[in-house]
Amino acid sequence: MCEYFKKDWTSDLGIKHVLLTIKCLLIVPNPESALNEEAGKLLLEQYEDYTKRAKIYTEIHAKPPKFSEPVSTDAISEGPIAKKHAGDKKLLDKKKKEKKKILKRL
Repeated sequence: MCEYFKKDWTSDLGIKHVLLTIKCLLIVPNPESALNEEAGKLLLEQYEDYTKRAKIYTEIHAKPPKFSEPVSTDAISEGPIAKKHAGDKKLLDKKKKEKKKILKRL
């Protein structure tokens, strides 16, 4: 990931681009430039061991928060409903094109 940002970084790139790049690298990691060499080696040579270890780390570090009281979704559904505007379609098309361009660069 660091190599990607060292090579292709410009000040024009916003947080959206950075987060999208991180998401893509999490989905399809590049073991040749892994920050954790052991994990990169496991990914390349012993994929089953890599997935087992990833599951263990996920269970340890990605636990959902525990709530003392049940969380109600009623408050969420009571919020205002967003109105559709004529410019939304153009904006969505532009975002889709931008996303495709970013993914092609990876």
